[in-house]
Amino acid sequence: MWSDAHTLLLATKCNRLLRVDMSRSSHNANRRVLDIPLPQRSTDARPRLHLAPASAGEAAPVFRRLPPFAIPGRWSLGPSAAPPPPLRAQSESCGIHALERSPLGTRVAVGAANPCDVAILHADALDRHALCCGHADWVFAVAWIDEDVLVSGGRDTVLKVWDARRAAKSALRCCRGSADSSITSAAATRAAHPSKVRAMCYLSAAQRLATMSVDGKLKLWDPAGGLTPSGEFVALPPALEHNCLASSPGSHLCAIGSLSRVTLLDVRTRGVPASLEAPDSGAGIRSLSLRGYLVTVGAADGTLSFIDQRMMRFTNSQLSIRGGRFYSPLDEAARDAAEFDLALSMAVFCHAWDEGGTRLAVAGGPLLSGTRGCYAGVWS
Repeated sequence: MWSDAHTLLLATKCNRLLRVDMSRSSHNANRRVLDIPLPQRSTDARPRLHLAPASAGEAAPVFRRLPPFAIPGRWSLGPSAAPPPPLRAQSESCGIHALERSPLGTRVAVGAANPCDVAILHADALDRHALCCGHADWVFAVAWIDEDVLVSGGRDTVLKVWDARRAAKSALRCCRGSADSSITSAAATRAAHPSKVRAMCYLSAAQRLATMSVDGKLKLWDPAGGLTPSGEFVALPPALEHNCLASSPGSHLCAIGSLSRVTLLDVRTRGVPASLEAPDSGAGIRSLSLRGYLVTVGAADGTLSFIDQRMMRFTNSQLSIRGGRFYSPLDEAARDAAEFDLALSMAVFCHAWDEGGTRLAVAGGPLLSGTRGCYAGVWS
């Protein structure tokens, strides 16, 4: 994620948050990349697994009075919400899967030290604003509805709504002596999908939150109505291993990536303008982004491809990642790769355009299980 014109934020699978200074004046390599401490629970903080909405005597969280949102009623726990499974231990860390900046850029939501939590940081200093605890399993995705309201989802199949304003008040109480008050209870919990929530994005033009599970089912939600489902599941073209979802501000389109296809969905009509087979159908799509009429596609074989929405087809341009370092801690991983003719390519797990649309930051690593490695670069 681009934090500003000269700064990148990188979240890794080894559970590190890095700030990279891309300015030309930064010549000191030791100061160019900084490790940002991830918020974690205090030793006496207990995980809050079964969270109820605010009691009748408390003020219900509401959205800021900004058009075109309507003020929803009291957040409530839906009757279909099932009790979450037992909390996973922090030692079973899966790294950081979620990193999103708020619409006005004042806050950053990122996976915390415990992969079941979400940290909200001040965007300028990247210090702790709040620690959101409540998921019973790893958090895979987050999305900002506005500057104050954050939604998260993960392996426990539920969505949780977090009110950043309430978190700010809790942090203030924490400064006055309450050690556990900055661990924020969710404003609402919604049963989302029968299986794990893999990805989500908020389409501001359509005022809908799109969530996708690992089984490829996509669901639309109405945030202004208190995060209520907007109809049933959206039918997507058959495909294997749906794993990424993206949209752009002001657009009614979202892009869905699977093992072999990129599908474009218009949330207004719930129609599919295009479903395109990726150039290398066996590689798998690992990251997507939308900017204007351009859809950028990152694949597991280390290539970046582009879709022109005006013609609804892939362009002839393609970038191929070269470089990076691989580590094979297990010899059998290399033997397996040779036996099954698997190439240790650098999968493009994430990418982001800068605000001006002239630079593309790309990061990833090897896809093959049992191997480790890293790649990060900026294309101009």
